[in-house]
Amino acid sequence: MNGDAVLARWDILRDLVQSARDDCTIFTPFYSIEGLNLIEHSLRRSVAFSFWTRLSLRDWATGVSNPEALCNFLGRLDGTRRPTQLFAHRSLHAKAYFADDASALVGSANLSRGGFEANVELMIQLAGTPAAKARKLLTLASTPGAILVTNDHLSGWISRHATLIKHAKAKLKSELKEIDVAQQETDHEFPEPPIVEPNQALLEEFVKWLADNRTLPAASHLIMLHEDRVVQRQQGHVKQCFAAAFRFLQERPAWMQELANAAGVGDGMVTPKGNLLREWTVHLQSHARASNDLYNYSTLLRELPESRGGTHRGGGGAGTTLKRILPLVARFVLQRAQQNR
Repeated sequence: MNGDAVLARWDILRDLVQSARDDCTIFTPFYSIEGLNLIEHSLRRSVAFSFWTRLSLRDWATGVSNPEALCNFLGRLDGTRRPTQLFAHRSLHAKAYFADDASALVGSANLSRGGFEANVELMIQLAGTPAAKARKLLTLASTPGAILVTNDHLSGWISRHATLIKHAKAKLKSELKEIDVAQQETDHEFPEPPIVEPNQALLEEFVKWLADNRTLPAASHLIMLHEDRVVQRQQGHVKQCFAAAFRFLQERPAWMQELANAAGVGDGMVTPKGNLLREWTVHLQSHARASNDLYNYSTLLRELPESRGGTHRGGGGAGTTLKRILPLVARFVLQRAQQNR
């Protein structure tokens, strides 16, 4: 994983934090309660923790940081008797996450929902000597302008400014209403590309792509299932899973590259689990009433087993088809996007 580029996702950060044996160090100017909770639940009890950030009233007022949540989080860590340090640096802008000197994530993602879920953020995975060098370099550069902050000091700072921040947030919320109206006009001027709706023509394009890429492990089997009109009616499983996978990857592009890579490895199947399964399940449930001439999410939910986000019980179902189709659809979408540029 040395030097690998990945899109930021919670599960990648969770794996890094869980891998720490002696210490975990995080540099991030912005953070949220979701990010702090992930760190707390992923750290081993004996692991020392260092957090480098900014303590800025402006950041607090605008909501890009949450000092109250940070204070509570550090207090809970102190209760576990692990060594814990908070460093404040006015000019910190780096976003970097370290597990010992063994591995690191360095890139654009803050420790927030925006950083690891909602935004498109790029991270580089480092291991071994490059990870150790990155932590040493960032620590040396940050130390001269940083101060070590105790939790009591942080708590006092919060108490002194809490009323000011409360009033500032209320005023800011009121003033932003006018900006929100202007933003809607801007959104119309520079709209996001619409979600491409899967249809029969797109499915046929995918099947042709499978035929052109039969060397991929699961491609031939999916073609066979798609052509099954009589025995087990597997064609329905293919079209339902294809449509949902195609829509899911447009909404959750951070999974695209990882799934596409899996299409050429081993049997080419991916079993949704962990964060992927959670996000897939949320996708299915949030679109439970979506349908067109090609697909129907309520039908797919009945055909997928509970372990794949559906409601089907017993044998059969579309679970295995889903495991085959997710990686192939990801690779299809990537190649299609490159060709359409």
